[in-house]
Amino acid sequence: MKTTLEIDDELYRETKALAALTGRKMKDLVNEALSNVVRGGGPPSFRKPAEKMKLPLIPTLHGGTPITSEQIYQLESTADLDLP
Repeated sequence: MKTTLEIDDELYRETKALAALTGRKMKDLVNEALSNVVRGGGPPSFRKPAEKMKLPLIPTLHGGTPITSEQIYQLESTADLDLP
C-alpha cells in the first residue's frame, strides 16, 4: 500500500543515507523498521552508524570534484524509483 508520511528532515536524510550504505531501498528499510516496532520483532538487520554521517560519504581521489548539494538533491529525488 502506498501512503504519505511526514518525516523529520534530518531523520529522512539519515535514513536515506543508511539505505544507500546498506544497498537497500528506503521503502524496504522503513518497512522493516515499522515491522519491528509494531510486531515487536528482533533487532533490525541493519546497524545505525555510531556517529552522524558527514559528506562526502565517498572521498574524492587526487583532488577530484566533490559532489554538490544540487547533485545530492537530484539523487534523493530519484533514488526510490523501482527500476527493472
